[in-house]
Amino acid sequence: MQRIRNILRRYGERGIDLNKKKNGWFLKTYVLLTVAAITFFTVYAFRYDVLDFLYKKGYVEFETKESMEKKLKPVIEEKYIYPENINELTRLLNNLFPDNDFHIWSDIYGKKVSIHAYETGYDYIEETEHYREMIKIAFDKGYLYIQLHPKITDYLNAYRLFCLFYAFIISFIMIMIYRYEEKHSKIKKALFHLWGRPKLRCLHKLSIELFLVCTGTIILVSSMFVFLFIGREVPIAFMRELQLYEHAMDEQAALIQQKLRNVDLNKGNKTVIEKILKNNLPDTTYSDLEFIPYNKDKVYDYEYLNQMYENNDLYNLNLTYASTADIKYNYILDNDQGFVQLRISDYPYLNYTFPYLIVSVILSFSYLLIFLQIFIKNKIKAIQIIQKDTSILASGDWNHSFQYHGSDEIGQLSDELRSMQKSFYDNMQNEGIARKANQELITTLSHDLRTPLTSLLGYLELIRYREGSMEMKREYLDRSLLKVEQIRSLSDKMFEYFLVFEKEESMNLEVQPLSNLLNYIRENIEFMQQDDMKITYTLEDEHYQIACNIEMLQRAMDNLFSNMHKYADHSASAIVHGICEGNQYKIYMSNQIRRDDEKVESNRIGLKSVEKIIMMHNGTVNIDMKENTFTVELKLPLVIAE
Repeated sequence: MQRIRNILRRYGERGIDLNKKKNGWFLKTYVLLTVAAITFFTVYAFRYDVLDFLYKKGYVEFETKESMEKKLKPVIEEKYIYPENINELTRLLNNLFPDNDFHIWSDIYGKKVSIHAYETGYDYIEETEHYREMIKIAFDKGYLYIQLHPKITDYLNAYRLFCLFYAFIISFIMIMIYRYEEKHSKIKKALFHLWGRPKLRCLHKLSIELFLVCTGTIILVSSMFVFLFIGREVPIAFMRELQLYEHAMDEQAALIQQKLRNVDLNKGNKTVIEKILKNNLPDTTYSDLEFIPYNKDKVYDYEYLNQMYENNDLYNLNLTYASTADIKYNYILDNDQGFVQLRISDYPYLNYTFPYLIVSVILSFSYLLIFLQIFIKNKIKAIQIIQKDTSILASGDWNHSFQYHGSDEIGQLSDELRSMQKSFYDNMQNEGIARKANQELITTLSHDLRTPLTSLLGYLELIRYREGSMEMKREYLDRSLLKVEQIRSLSDKMFEYFLVFEKEESMNLEVQPLSNLLNYIRENIEFMQQDDMKITYTLEDEHYQIACNIEMLQRAMDNLFSNMHKYADHSASAIVHGICEGNQYKIYMSNQIRRDDEKVESNRIGLKSVEKIIMMHNGTVNIDMKENTFTVELKLPLVIAE
């Protein structure tokens, strides 16, 4: 047991490789053979219809009545109207017409009914009844009637080959369609397209899919079973028409004749005769042996036969009985005592109906298992594909995408995992970029801070330890102030960077007058106006209140005005406009972009910090930069007094 558990565990860990070509070969072969068999017998069911068509069109010909009469009349004698010569006549007809079955009966003048005799086999007579030719030969004492039926054995053999070839063609076409579909997936794509339509989204649940598959399969199975059961006579007739029955009956009749040759056929030996027939005809539906003693002075009409029945000189031995018989054989046994006719009738459907029913049930319901297995296999395959993709992502390859696409819950899971993977991959990419930029910025800022700090330290030492005029010390102080301004600018840039790229944290907002922010904006405008920059502004202030961190908002304004000072065309007028709109205060800033050769490098960190600060205040930012115009629109929520 432990060994079995280990094998199962290893198999489970390894999983099922559904991509192997050898998987499913048995299923494919089973389906193809089933389709071929059903196709074969379906076409075979129309054999006599095809024969009628060919016969009417003149492609099939049978021996004409004139040619038969031409062969018969020279060799037929009057003695053949009597029953005791029936065997001799039968042998003669078999030699003249080997491709025909026949009926023989005689009519003696003055008698209403005469005794009937038949050829040794009764094969295709019922199916070829409309091809029969009746030949009547007259004698002085009566008539002899011979009815010939073509066996059509050659035609049936050719038709079987045609059915086999047709079944092969259908199977070959199915294989080609399957291989083409396996390679190009045209049908699969079409079904996915149809299945993915909005009107069919209600059918995308696995439970509904399973219900539809089971319902459709049950309908198919039921239809297939009904089709097979209704056409049950065709395969049985196929076996019959292969002459399996005829040869068996001929052998049994020859054996019975040999066993009865030395047996006295009178009524006293009826028990012995019955035993011989039962032992040698065990599976027949109906058998009967009729014995009539020879009497050349009498005509074998019904009146004479009834008299013999009354005297117990004529008797029938019935072994079994069936009201309907499909195959009938009549044999005239040689016996010196009298006229012996062995009649064997068989109904093969009785013996084969139940086995055929079982086969039909198994064959039909096997397709239920086939379609369910295909459905479950596809869903397991989808899960395995997702599992494989997940394993690849878990190994660290986040550039790999989920390969499965579908409309059911599994497909939705794959889509959600694909979206999650893309989002996570983008975040990783952004984090990588930010991390690299962080390292570069820290390196650059460290170097940039060291230079002014070194200079500042040098200037302060000169002021402290070097003697000189006040004018010289003032110059050193001015230079020191420039270096301090550089350090402040670098520290602001570092703050803005960390504000943009660090994780968002909650901010303490205080309710205060909006005028605090507007006054700071006016100070920046006035400073830039003093620097010969043209700015037109209107700031609406009606004692509004705002929840904010004033220092952060001031820093955002510093960035905006700094950008305006760096990149704006100082010869064109800039616009700053502030107005209340509902529960929000809108600040609109617009300027013409400088077009000279002095371009200042921009990493847009300042604008990103502005966006981050405004978003932390539950506001919105809209930045629009066209060919020669730069526009910023800020909206901050106001605190409305209740």
